[in-house]
Amino acid sequence: MSNLNDFVLEDGVLKEYKGPGGDVVIPDGVTSIGSFAFSGCSSLTSVTIPDSVTSIGWNAFSGCSSLTSVIIPDSVTCIGDSAFEYCSGLTSLIIPDSVTSIGWNAFFDCSNLTSVTIGNSVTRIGDSAFCCCSGLTSVTIPGSVTSIDKDAFFSCKSLKSVTIGDNVTSIGNSAFSGCSGLTSVTIPDSVTSIGNFAFRDCSDLTSVTIPDSVTSIGKDTFIMCKKLKSVKISNISILPAEYRRMAVVCFADDGGAADDPRYKSHCKYIKANAAKLSDLAIEHPALLSLMCREKLITPKNLELYMEAVQKSKDAELIAMMLDYSAAKITIKQKENLEKQKEKEQNKIIDRMISRQNKEGIDGLSFVVTGKLATFDNRDAFKKFVAAHGGKLVSAMSASVDYLILNDPSSDSTKTQRAKELGVTIIDEKTFLKMAEE
Repeated sequence: MSNLNDFVLEDGVLKEYKGPGGDVVIPDGVTSIGSFAFSGCSSLTSVTIPDSVTSIGWNAFSGCSSLTSVIIPDSVTCIGDSAFEYCSGLTSLIIPDSVTSIGWNAFFDCSNLTSVTIGNSVTRIGDSAFCCCSGLTSVTIPGSVTSIDKDAFFSCKSLKSVTIGDNVTSIGNSAFSGCSGLTSVTIPDSVTSIGNFAFRDCSDLTSVTIPDSVTSIGKDTFIMCKKLKSVKISNISILPAEYRRMAVVCFADDGGAADDPRYKSHCKYIKANAAKLSDLAIEHPALLSLMCREKLITPKNLELYMEAVQKSKDAELIAMMLDYSAAKITIKQKENLEKQKEKEQNKIIDRMISRQNKEGIDGLSFVVTGKLATFDNRDAFKKFVAAHGGKLVSAMSASVDYLILNDPSSDSTKTQRAKELGVTIIDEKTFLKMAEE
């Protein structure tokens, strides 16, 4: 047991502990545990904090690796930065309702901490507050919390469930990154922003529901979430592009009803991107069924989808598209479509004739997509084209002579459109040779 001589006190602040460790009882009357007061005391096994203490300073118990028991009294309002970091012996913790803030790194790498109760007065969970608490299995974030800061629960690998309070407005960068045991998460309606990498490498995460309140989602939010199959969000336009295909499949699998909050934005996205979704529609018949039911395949893309279902050799899909074709495309629409095809084909022929015996790029028009290797930016490239008599345009049309593309594997919208129109695709190296002729 400790005695008064083990403590260095100054105006109610416990400045330093000089005792042997073991079970320590902090004297009554202490109002604050100062910074580094017990830091590195590896022999400390338990500590009793009196009701007079209102704050625990930064690094107060950092590195107390043998500390297995600590009771934080209701008088404490603030737990400082790194206050209990590297306390690997702690297995459970109750943060009382009196505490309003948990500092950054407060419980960093408390690797054996399996249970934590966060009091109902905490408003902010600081950066990396529970980072690398690899034994933590579940956590409930109370309604008092408004912000989960970056890396707050980073690499809590055993975390299987998390309940986020109804007043949280922001989930910081990498807040739950590396929580590989997390299988599902429901984000409350109060949240307006989700940071970069917020759920990165949550390898067991299978579903996530994002409410209407969210107006911004950071980059690579769900990257490396290998089992993620279901993403539900009303406004698909704010979802990073790499997750939109997953979202429309989820919407279709759920029935794609007109009264579903997702209906308007998802159908708009599907119709605008129908040419790029044919493979997905074949893989997920519910999506193809939705597209036919809501007439989201335009006459322009009908042939593409007919070819796709024929290649699939799936009798049901073929029958579905034949029925859709018969019901959707009128004789007049078919005639207009054939006229448009003939018009575009004539433009292609005219363009080929006009190119004959031409040298250089004088009078030619170009579209570029993807990264450039020789030029610093698009403006520099545009000036070069103009200086050699050519023209750089932004939109792909039948009047464009060449599409410049350095990545042959690209499946961008411009690439697809160029193939449809018969526009020749060349790389930057070929373009430069043409310009030098």
